[in-house]
Amino acid sequence: MAVSFSRTPPRTGGAWKFVFMGIDGELLPMESFRGLAILVVNISSRSSFSRQLLELQAIYEQYRERGLIVLGIPSGDFSKNEFESDQEIRDYCKNQYGATFPMTGKTMVLGAARHPFFDWAAEQVSELGQVKWDFHKFLISPDGRIVDWFSSVSHVSDTRLKRIIERYLPFPPGFKMYYSDDSKHPMLALHAEEAQQPQITSAEVPHEPAALAEAETTSDEKHEAIPA
Repeated sequence: MAVSFSRTPPRTGGAWKFVFMGIDGELLPMESFRGLAILVVNISSRSSFSRQLLELQAIYEQYRERGLIVLGIPSGDFSKNEFESDQEIRDYCKNQYGATFPMTGKTMVLGAARHPFFDWAAEQVSELGQVKWDFHKFLISPDGRIVDWFSSVSHVSDTRLKRIIERYLPFPPGFKMYYSDDSKHPMLALHAEEAQQPQITSAEVPHEPAALAEAETTSDEKHEAIPA
């Protein structure tokens, strides 16, 4: 069964004030991702778009050490044949698509009982940017703002989308980030041999709107940059 939360969204703090139930049954606060770029995607393990899980895993592996988190939010709001239990969802996504990026428990993204994160997200984008199907994507900057969104038909393997995501990565190429073995949440640390490497803070990340200046939006791929 999908988890529902209070209908009162936080007034401050951007994305960091929201808390999900993790797919492992433990609370998953967005605060644990503060300072990182997050691609929030409402996923479905048995949707017509489910093969995008392969692309999401690939981009997670490509940019993880530079501070990208892919957060999958399983939902049965569109694909009614989604598994009932979180364990089934987790096992299927991992076994069929190799998905190891963080996931929440099964969550409602539509209607009166949807998670308040999606109320907040809806206020940050235009009508075009509203969640309309599985695999809608919100890009959150290291300071907790929604800076872009990509529709269900948009593929994160697309070079243009990768360039947009790269603008908001908090760490430069060659930076090493790893997860502490005793934590379920990202813990930033430098490898010993890279201790002298300069760090980039979220305050130094450029925040200009991620417009697609070099390409027009096509009829089958809706995209909109979020004003700063």
